[in-house]
Amino acid sequence: MALALFGSAAVYAQGQGLQLRSPSEERALPIIVDADRIEGVAGKDTTARGNASLRRGGLSIRADSLTYHEGNEEVEASGNVRLQRNGDTLKGPALRYSIRDATGLFEKPDFTFTPRPKTGQQPVSARGQ
Repeated sequence: MALALFGSAAVYAQGQGLQLRSPSEERALPIIVDADRIEGVAGKDTTARGNASLRRGGLSIRADSLTYHEGNEEVEASGNVRLQRNGDTLKGPALRYSIRDATGLFEKPDFTFTPRPKTGQQPVSARGQ
């Protein structure tokens, strides 16, 4: 089951480089929630359980379950959480993330940042506790 919600900076490939979308362009894109089960109230909260995912532009959050709070554009995710944004990947057991501010709190993160300035560099990986 998938649900598109219309509601921060994403990237899309163009030619040889990456092009940043402006925050206003990004906000114009729909938020797509997909899961085995979805319930919620339009304009408020949407909860997705079982193979849950939320996508908007270059942002993708996957988890066992997640709740999207439309009013403040925040996502709470738990269970095998994986966030991908602009080529970077973060994994952990739980996440609270602000789509609007592109900030959040990840429990026990394991992350890989993709280098941007030079081509051919290896990604930077680390693990938190």
